[in-house]
Amino acid sequence: MKRVFVFVVLGIFSVILQQAFLSSLIQNINFDLVLVFIICSSLLLDEAESFLVAFFTGIVFDSFLPYIFGVNSIVYVITAYLLALIQKKIYKEKTVILLFLTFTFTLFKYFIYFSSYYIASISIDFLSVLKQDFIIEVTLNMLVSKFLYNLLKGIIYSYLQKEWKF
Repeated sequence: MKRVFVFVVLGIFSVILQQAFLSSLIQNINFDLVLVFIICSSLLLDEAESFLVAFFTGIVFDSFLPYIFGVNSIVYVITAYLLALIQKKIYKEKTVILLFLTFTFTLFKYFIYFSSYYIASISIDFLSVLKQDFIIEVTLNMLVSKFLYNLLKGIIYSYLQKEWKF
């Protein structure tokens, strides 16, 4: 439970950092620090822990945004669930795997966003957003993911090791 609490606090911190500083740092160049945090933490935590972290972080992130409430929570919970399913079947230490997963789930996020906009009858030019935003965001997400994964892994191994029970 201590690990969940620490990671929820880190998730809320990443939401605040994303909304306060990174969203207005440079115009038209942004990355989703919260999504990268959910990807990295889901690879390091077990199923229930990653679900709770994704759920609470998504709710907090949705409360900051004026768009459709719950879309980010859905994206983060599904991402955490899918990563929890495959985390034991992949070699997580390879950088290529982490970069591929970051690319895949960033693309998944865009798919869910466009689907929710379509359902809500909000018109958006899909191709122009993919050309302008997606390439930059996925590249920056991939760069940040390796750094954040190593940082979170260090936090777990240094402070949050699970105790062995015999």
